[in-house]
Amino acid sequence: MSRREITTLAGAALLVIGAFLPVLSLPIAGSINYFSNGHGDGTIVIVLALGAAVTGFLRASWFPALLGLIAAYVIGYDFFNAIRHISEMKTGMTADLKGNPFAGLATAMAESVQLQWGWAVLALGALILMASALIADAPARNLPTPLTHVVCPDCAELVRREARVCRYCGCRLTPQ
Repeated sequence: MSRREITTLAGAALLVIGAFLPVLSLPIAGSINYFSNGHGDGTIVIVLALGAAVTGFLRASWFPALLGLIAAYVIGYDFFNAIRHISEMKTGMTADLKGNPFAGLATAMAESVQLQWGWAVLALGALILMASALIADAPARNLPTPLTHVVCPDCAELVRREARVCRYCGCRLTPQ
């Protein structure tokens, strides 16, 4: 398994795992994960991650990165949309509850709505998928073959065919 395949698989795994981690904490409802947010975005990200993992093994270097870029766009859009909705909720609640005796309780509950660490895992998975296109595969090893190496007549070690002296025993060789 190459480094690129391992990196692609790691990024895809982080996306799948991140979809089930908490992304939003609500006071009464508890934690909400990306998969169960009700919009289907978690399903889209999981499908993109699985597609990246499969195409990573098919040696398509750019396709997993493209799927990672799409996943990053979906995650980023939802992240900034969540921040915007939380901000709008807090400002709207302050204006709507002006003069209400329970405004302090409502404000305290609104302030306890928080983003969770699942966003970071999702973003890291997408970034790793995008970076997988930049990882070069290891070059093929130069294994000795009868076309490239000969056996030294004195020490029986493999020596390059062009060599004039055996690097192991110092025996003079005649290039072939």
